[in-house]
Amino acid sequence: MTTRALMDELRARLVGGPAAAAPPAGRTPSDWPRLPCGPAPADPALLERLKAATIAQIGVGRAGVRLRTPTLLRWLGDRAVAVEAVRSTLPDDFARRIDARVEVHTLAPDLDEFLLRPDLGRRLPDEALQHVVASCRRGPDVQVIVGDGLSANAVAHNAPDFVAAFRAEAERLGLTVGDVVLVRRARVKVIDVVGRALGARAAIMLVGERPGLGTGDGMSCYMVFDPRDEAMDSDKEVLSNIHPRGTSPAEAARRVAGMLVEFFRAGASGVKRLAGAAPAPQEVARAEPARPRDPLVERHQPRRPGLPAPPPPGTRQYEAPPLQTVAGARCAG
Repeated sequence: MTTRALMDELRARLVGGPAAAAPPAGRTPSDWPRLPCGPAPADPALLERLKAATIAQIGVGRAGVRLRTPTLLRWLGDRAVAVEAVRSTLPDDFARRIDARVEVHTLAPDLDEFLLRPDLGRRLPDEALQHVVASCRRGPDVQVIVGDGLSANAVAHNAPDFVAAFRAEAERLGLTVGDVVLVRRARVKVIDVVGRALGARAAIMLVGERPGLGTGDGMSCYMVFDPRDEAMDSDKEVLSNIHPRGTSPAEAARRVAGMLVEFFRAGASGVKRLAGAAPAPQEVARAEPARPRDPLVERHQPRRPGLPAPPPPGTRQYEAPPLQTVAGARCAG
């Protein structure tokens, strides 16, 4: 039986009898079952603006219970971009392009082991670390480390411009920058290993971000004050989405240098720095004076210095403190 005959038999059964035979060419019976494509948007114009504002696949509709063919093909293409980013490697001459003083490898022997064993990408062999210490200047204000991370392609495209712009911006701000260290098959924890070994006051590390669908060229810059082995993720801060469609490498370098100056002023980074900062006016403005209080929750919430003590637990509502203008407030993001 041919495929056409099978489809005719299926249509006949769906509509309830042999009367629904295949129609003449170019005509479709009105009683043939139709596959639903999902509900129509209440505001089609708004949906189009949302789709234009993001590369995410939203409002794609469906064909029955399946994705439409164009949506599926685009998804497969985006997934291929992500896989290619994860499997990419840095060019052989990349150390020269970023003017790196030394180039070393982590304990991960190859790319497959690096992806399967994240712990190996966080440590350097003893001889590699000794080579770094013997070759690089010690005690800089900022130590720069460049690693491939989970998208070497992103680092290859964005790191050279970032490093050049960062050196110029750091010099303008009076910060001394150490020799660039290139680490292949590296995870973020390497920032603490190299920064501590070279006695840097702070360290930054450029790594390729974990790719999403269709975005395999995003680079991140992790920053830490007083790098040390026991430093945790909460001690670090990060500027992500460094790529031509997000934050440009030159703009990212300017922002990172400004954040490092703030680290030195506060003597901390990460949660410790943020915990010691006064709340921004926008944060105070988000207070909800009429919300019901939960004494049990408030008992375990730390109080910020300068805020009035909360009323007794029997009080169900409270008034928010008056807004105050904070001079010189700036965004650290």
